Order: sequence, then structure tokens, then C-alpha cells
Amino acid sequence: MTKENLQPISELMTSALAPIHTHLNQMDKRLDAIETRLDSMAEDITAIKGDSAVTHTACNTLIKWNEHTSAVVQVPYLYCRAE
Repeated sequence: MTKENLQPISELMTSALAPIHTHLNQMDKRLDAIETRLDSMAEDITAIKGDSAVTHTACNTLIKWNEHTSAVVQVPYLYCRAE
């Protein structure tokens, strides 16, 4: 086989593999988009974890305060009349 004989075969192979190459490039783009979304979700989850920790601490603080406080509410006008 000579170089001239191989040229048509090479062109045929290139044209046959072109759709596969295009498909692989599209898949790479989709995977990049998925990775970007996953990174964004990871950042959101980190923020949510931080917010939930703050909320958890605040709730625990309120519960502790509730254990140590009490309040008596009296309305003077009604209190006097009831006596």
C-alpha cells in the first residue's frame, strides 16, 4: 500500500469517527456542567450546615434561659377588681 492508497482510507475513517468525537465533546461539556452544579450544591450545603448550627445554638440558649427564668404577669386593673 502506498501513501496515495491510504489517503482515502484515512479520510473515510476520519469522517466515520467525527460523530463519535462530537458526541464525546458534548459529553465532556455536560460533565463539566454537572461538576459546576455539584460544586455549587456543596457550597450551599456548607452554608446550610453553618446556619443550622447557629440556629441549634440559639434554640439551646433559649431553652436554658427558659429553665432559669419565670415571669408573673399581672394586669393591675383586673387584679384589683378580682379581689
